[in-house]
Amino acid sequence: MTKTLTRSDATAPLVGAAAIVRAIDERRRELGMSCYAIGLSVGMSQTNVRRLLGGIALSPRLDTVVAVARAVGMELRLIAHGEEVENGQN
Repeated sequence: MTKTLTRSDATAPLVGAAAIVRAIDERRRELGMSCYAIGLSVGMSQTNVRRLLGGIALSPRLDTVVAVARAVGMELRLIAHGEEVENGQN
């Protein structure tokens, strides 16, 4: 399952990395996945996954956030300002 921004979300101000990481952690919990399992799938230690999802990693690298998001079935998308978002597609 991929979480998609609604139209109202798409016009809202950009969210920070912390909000993105919280959404990823929420999805992980919904799936019942452990930080260990995510770490195995993305090549990170359980400790580093826990730090990332716990907000302790203050400036996570984008490729790390993308990899962890993919591990829980999410993807990050950039949508050009002003584009219509229909049925989760741009």
